[in-house]
Amino acid sequence: MRKTIVFILLFFAQAFAYAQPFQSKRITIPLNQEKGVPFYVDPELSDIGIQGFEIDDKGKLYFLGGKNNLRLAVFSENNCIFSKNYGKATFATLYYRDNKLYSFDRFNKELIVVNAQDGTIIHKLKCVTSKRIDDYFFSDQGIVLSAEASEPPTFDLFDFNGKFIKSVANEYAVLATVFPKAGGEFLGKWDNNFVFWDLVDDDKTHDQMQKFWVIDKTGKTIATRLTPNKLSTFGAIYVENPVEHRKVRNGNLYILGRSLKSKSALITVVPLKTFFAQ
Repeated sequence: MRKTIVFILLFFAQAFAYAQPFQSKRITIPLNQEKGVPFYVDPELSDIGIQGFEIDDKGKLYFLGGKNNLRLAVFSENNCIFSKNYGKATFATLYYRDNKLYSFDRFNKELIVVNAQDGTIIHKLKCVTSKRIDDYFFSDQGIVLSAEASEPPTFDLFDFNGKFIKSVANEYAVLATVFPKAGGEFLGKWDNNFVFWDLVDDDKTHDQMQKFWVIDKTGKTIATRLTPNKLSTFGAIYVENPVEHRKVRNGNLYILGRSLKSKSALITVVPLKTFFAQ
């Protein structure tokens, strides 16, 4: 009888933990090619996508989107500061560092360096490699170019000047002891620890959950948070659900989603200190 009571209490405690609301701020900006958040339409999926999303050290929001006319739009909360058109450019993703934005053109294997103050392109730096680039990821060390189709897969780290540094253990250039054996996407560092994300199935309810967890430099998991994978949590996703839309910056978790009802971009800002405190 006692075991039954304990099980029931644990079940409800766990269910309550899943349902617990968390502290957050939501910013809503219209999805608009001229004055709002720029996007492109995927012709096969008939759905929309956004190539780049980033946050600077002051909390300004950067969006890169469009197909025939690539556009950078910069916002403070939901107020547009400026935008910049690049025509039929093919670079994508954004990474902020030292008042510059970095992006990558996979077709030309070029690192694009942009002035974060006005959007002008400062440099186009060739990352010299003979490998076919399957994917890429920006970290605080530079950009990792992944050739995952090769045997074995390779991950090459280039610095912010486009110079090859070394081959690394994974696409995130984090220590092998840190990278989860079960996978997961690396969102960024927080207090010298590493924050990861993945979609998982709850063993008891079989509901799909979003899992966030923190790993220290020894590989130990020091905090975990599960949230329901529902529209009400962070909004709807965009085409391919890119990791680019989930980032850890300034001690916060930033997630780019959208409101299907209002056709707006929905940015959720979650303080990590309170998010992982429960």
